[in-house]
Amino acid sequence: MKNLQEAIKNIIYRTDKFPAESFHMVERHPEEAKPYLHAAIDRALADKEELDPNYMLHLYALFFAGEFHDQEAFEKIIALSCLPGDVLDNLIGDTVTEGLNNILYNTYNGNLELLKDCVRNPEVDDFVREAMLDVMGQLYLDGIFEEEELKAYLRELIYHKELIGDQIYTNLAGIICRCHFVDMLPEVQYLFDEELADGFVYGEYDSCVDMMFQYDELDSTFCRPSMSASEELKGYAMFEKEKTEKIVPDFGQMAKNLEQPVINPAKKLKVGRNAPCPCGSGKKYKFCCMNKEKKDFQKRTQWIESEEEQKRWLKDYPETEVEKQEGRVYLEDYFDSESIAIDKLIYLALKRRVIPIWQAEEISRVQARRKAYLWEAFSKYIKKMKKEGIRTNSEYDKKYSIHYRCSEWLEELLVLMEGNREYDRYEEVLKYYKK
Repeated sequence: MKNLQEAIKNIIYRTDKFPAESFHMVERHPEEAKPYLHAAIDRALADKEELDPNYMLHLYALFFAGEFHDQEAFEKIIALSCLPGDVLDNLIGDTVTEGLNNILYNTYNGNLELLKDCVRNPEVDDFVREAMLDVMGQLYLDGIFEEEELKAYLRELIYHKELIGDQIYTNLAGIICRCHFVDMLPEVQYLFDEELADGFVYGEYDSCVDMMFQYDELDSTFCRPSMSASEELKGYAMFEKEKTEKIVPDFGQMAKNLEQPVINPAKKLKVGRNAPCPCGSGKKYKFCCMNKEKKDFQKRTQWIESEEEQKRWLKDYPETEVEKQEGRVYLEDYFDSESIAIDKLIYLALKRRVIPIWQAEEISRVQARRKAYLWEAFSKYIKKMKKEGIRTNSEYDKKYSIHYRCSEWLEELLVLMEGNREYDRYEEVLKYYKK
């Protein structure tokens, strides 16, 4: 087919402008184009670092293979992907991080063991192995990779420490959470304890717990089920871009948007006579702060946040008391209402709050709020320990801890009590901290 051969010829080497017509011609004749595309990948595998830097057909071939769901190309693409990192970077550049997972997924030929072996291989580039893990995650969501088989494989990778590079372990944490493997939260905790997971990617362990129970539409897949070579490649930096009108960002509006979540101060809550005193003493309000001087009362209750503000800071917390949808996991499936209530208080105290620097609170106010939330959590925790006959914190952690282990939040409470010279309370907390 003469027109197809001409189109292939036009995309063998780098061009200044994106060769749209030639791409569309190839896209219209997938079966006839496949032999040329396979040959281009073979050439890259054979020549490697000696390949002419202006030769581009092998790169384009990867995207066409993905678009055509070309399973015959899968093992060739795997072989190319497993070349040494510096060689691979010269051959396909940013494609390693911007499309390889979709290419591998759309050409997957059923050889799961090949993917497993490549991910196990520390000689393979970290970003390539991340892409392969994404494919495995998507195969699980598709029902192709069995749940228990995937879990066993992930545990093997985590505990045998066969990998190198923090990004791989971080990606493992993401796979576990986005697949909603709640029973693997101990593995996620282990990755953070061993400083294998990078908190800058998904956040710290508490953020991973949130992600475990989230069903964000954008995070519902690891790989796209279809792709277009021309759409994927036309935006690559190697091609000249059409001049477009510059859009000047409205920094004033951006600042206003950032301020919006925290611009309204907390409303004071009305406290009933028989309600627990908001100072955190554990006594009823009428027997504690109600009859004290107004100034002292305001000082002791300034930490209070309105229900509206609490909801704001709990927006990423796993949904509770909602109508359940089939196939989803919920916090109540694994923890009782008492442990969730305790955990929410600790979360309100310890979860990092993203606030514009110009809206930052005074340290004293932050500490007062944390102390109050943690003391209320501590009071409920004591009752639960006694009610359940729990003797140690490790036993409590195993059954009831969600976002934070007892040692983490009790230690923070001790620091706050000591700093505030509340020595009686300090000693009481210390007894439980040592359990």
